[in-house]
Amino acid sequence: MSAATFWATRHGLPKPGDAIDFWGLRLDPASEATAFIGILVGNVTAVGLPLLVLSWVERSRALLLLALAYLALFLVPFLTHFQLFQFTPVTSPWSAAPRLGLQAVLLLLGALGFGLAERSRRRDVS
Repeated sequence: MSAATFWATRHGLPKPGDAIDFWGLRLDPASEATAFIGILVGNVTAVGLPLLVLSWVERSRALLLLALAYLALFLVPFLTHFQLFQFTPVTSPWSAAPRLGLQAVLLLLGALGFGLAERSRRRDVS
């Protein structure tokens, strides 16, 4: 946030759809490089990588499976240009809703699975 604020105070806020020159990188909204940088700093990586680290720390194969499934479903299709789901155009303010909804559903199903496993484990101990 600090870098974005610093850049905006020096160069002004760009209009939607305008290309941005950022430290020698020409970030055009239609280019593949911009999409790749957006993926690397986006929410899929921000959730997937900590899940991988947590699965390593906890030594949980189930959590590793969830993290790999999450990354495979949402990171690999964008990197390989294979679109499993058709999303609305970027011009819509709701263009990210289907993708974020699918991510939320997968994480909620994973949490439900871990909750049910913990509940059955408690029942077996009693």
